[in-house]
Amino acid sequence: MTRGLELLLGLLAVQIAMVGVAHGFAPGPLLAAVGTSALGLTALAVATRVLVKLVAPHLGEERSWRGLARALPGLEVQTFGGQEPPRGHLWLGPTRVTLRPADHTFLVHVHRVAPEASPEWRLDPAPGGTTGDSELDARVTIHGPPEAVAAALTPALRGRILTWVGGGVRIRGAHAAFEAPRLLKAPEDSAARIQAVADLLARLARAPTGPEALEAAARNDPEPGVRAVALRSLLATYPMTPAHCALAREALDAAHPPLRRAAAEALLAPEADPGLARRLLAESLAEGDPAEQAHALGLIFDALPRRQSRRLLRLGLARGRGPLAPQVLARVDADLQDALLNRLERCESEALVALVPALAEHQQQAALLALARHRHAEVSIPALQALAACGTLEAVAPLLAVARSTWAPSRRGAALQVARHLQAVHGVPARGALSTAPEDGAGRLSDA
Repeated sequence: MTRGLELLLGLLAVQIAMVGVAHGFAPGPLLAAVGTSALGLTALAVATRVLVKLVAPHLGEERSWRGLARALPGLEVQTFGGQEPPRGHLWLGPTRVTLRPADHTFLVHVHRVAPEASPEWRLDPAPGGTTGDSELDARVTIHGPPEAVAAALTPALRGRILTWVGGGVRIRGAHAAFEAPRLLKAPEDSAARIQAVADLLARLARAPTGPEALEAAARNDPEPGVRAVALRSLLATYPMTPAHCALAREALDAAHPPLRRAAAEALLAPEADPGLARRLLAESLAEGDPAEQAHALGLIFDALPRRQSRRLLRLGLARGRGPLAPQVLARVDADLQDALLNRLERCESEALVALVPALAEHQQQAALLALARHRHAEVSIPALQALAACGTLEAVAPLLAVARSTWAPSRRGAALQVARHLQAVHGVPARGALSTAPEDGAGRLSDA
């Protein structure tokens, strides 16, 4: 409405100005009077337009603040005599809310001042959390004491976090902050969001923690991932009581693999049961999560004799298709090379590319040579480059076989270049060899 009024007054001012200009070229007292009136009206129109432009926004803003005050009873608006935009302050019980304008939006700060000692929560509206709730972890990162996080995040609280924190609210301890671009234009929605964030801070401060809350989450939470995190936190933080041991044994038969792994992991340490270790490692390697694999492998090699651990590793390599953790490759000895190569044949190209640096770090030359013969260049070329850093003279003949068996110029050239590099590094000075006949010497190539 204000915009339309400004446009109308502007058109009137233009028309009157045109009459005033015409007066300057027309003789006669009547036209002179009309011109003088036109100039006066022009000045009045311009003054009115400026007045509307300066005053109308403040009148609309004041009306919006009154609407927000109705939605938030107790809101105090602080003005600065027109020098700065107004600010708002509000107490919601023990929670103080501050509304501060910034550019084209408002910054809302919610600070809970209460005697309860809340854990050091930190919630960010970005993915990467490890609560076990897949939807929550895909949108929010939550930091805090692991046992407190696992015990406190009830389904209702996770729903609140997804609704409000996932919308841009950042929480650090007892403080929350977010932007509210439509604070004054949508006072009811803004008031509901402020109330919800204040309530969320209160719920976090009063969230139950301790073994009872963890046990309840491990038994009853509808999300199996959350149950697994709660069970792992419970058994890693508190002593293994008979009730906790019974809970872990029940979880061994759960349908969710992470829950079974958490139970086997907890029971393995005090009992060193090979059956539990086999289940833990087999499922960890089949899952394809490198962090889970590394964790399970460390537990098994610490709990069982090395011979049993190596046997379990051989069985575990026979399952799954996903990537392997570098810690797994560090445990693969010469007699496990065949099992490793069979596992690599079932891996996807992306997993193999990610595995090449770890293979080079742990001197897995046979595996790198197998990858050098891979049908996809995005796997074979990085494998050849890795062999240049960790290969020995024993790799020269297989590299020459790769060069002879491929039609791709890039792969053939890379294989020959790596073979010549290994010869030069390991004391075979001849260059350009394409023959591995015995009379040429061990590993020596000739141009013939």
